[in-house]
Amino acid sequence: MKLQKIDTGTIVESSQFVGSLEAQQKVILQPQIQGRIESILVSSGQQVQQGTPIASLSLDQAQANVASSIAAASSAQAALGTAQAEQQQAIGQRTKAAANVQLQRTQFNRTQQLVRQGAIARPK
Repeated sequence: MKLQKIDTGTIVESSQFVGSLEAQQKVILQPQIQGRIESILVSSGQQVQQGTPIASLSLDQAQANVASSIAAASSAQAALGTAQAEQQQAIGQRTKAAANVQLQRTQFNRTQQLVRQGAIARPK
């Protein structure tokens, strides 16, 4: 039999388990505008108050969207101007056509009266 000397010390007992943790409170993060995250302003696990910025967004896409919207508005404004000019042209043409109709009626009535009076021969 073999004998061994006993030493005093701390006994360490450990166990390993597999599991998952779930937070007691959950928060859905949603930006007020769309964009690409440029930097994260807080650390993992850090507590923050409501309204505290946690990330900054790149303004490149937002600025491009604004520029695109301005260009679309300018294009629509130009199209409106063109449509209004075309409308005025059509009104002018209608007025001219109405005046022409009135002139033709007047000439017809005059010719008809002259034919009745025998001043001119009836057209064949």
